[in-house]
Amino acid sequence: MPRKNGRDTLQEIRQDPGLRSLPVVIFTTSKSTEEIQLTYEGGTNSFITKPPEFQQLVGIMEVLKRYWFETVALPEN
Repeated sequence: MPRKNGRDTLQEIRQDPGLRSLPVVIFTTSKSTEEIQLTYEGGTNSFITKPPEFQQLVGIMEVLKRYWFETVALPEN
């Protein structure tokens, strides 16, 4: 994201009472174990490293859609 990193955005989301329960998925090129640790400590729900191939990306998006929109029960707004 331009001008702001994902951890800063995650922190803002987790500090906002209206957004606190919003599921957050970090989708990044990073494979850093430190980055993974820090984002989970910050309250992310998932950390996904972007795949190199477009078809793999499509597959991940399909799994995410099924999981977050068809499988889990989320709190009402």
